[in-house]
Amino acid sequence: MRSALKNYLIIIDIIAGIVILIINFGVLPKTIEVVKEMFPVEAEVMKSRVFNVIIGTLIFIFLINIYFWNLDSKLEKEEREARTFLKINPADLGGQEKLNKIEKRRKIYLSIIEPIFMIILGLVVGFLSYTILTPIYSLIGR
Repeated sequence: MRSALKNYLIIIDIIAGIVILIINFGVLPKTIEVVKEMFPVEAEVMKSRVFNVIIGTLIFIFLINIYFWNLDSKLEKEEREARTFLKINPADLGGQEKLNKIEKRRKIYLSIIEPIFMIILGLVVGFLSYTILTPIYSLIGR
């Protein structure tokens, strides 16, 4: 059974993947067609910039996932050990305290992950918006 932290990572990855796929295969080709009519060189630069941002974002998300996945695996291992210890000696308060600490750490990790991913997705969407809208704005200005 997966923990809430791993489920949260999976959900955030799916959302980030959908956003990146929509931008890469939905918005970007149409925008490049429009920009290519007036500025063919700018369209190629925009395409390469967006590609670099998408690849960089995917790598960063992958590394963050590995880090938090490993943290959660360690927490699960500690939790199993604490539960085994509690089965052997149910009267011990140290085991219960350890379980409470593990649960607190898991909640802290959950509260850390969300802002990190929201900031990253915000920066990516902001950069992509700037990259896509700058040539369009120059088309409107002429």
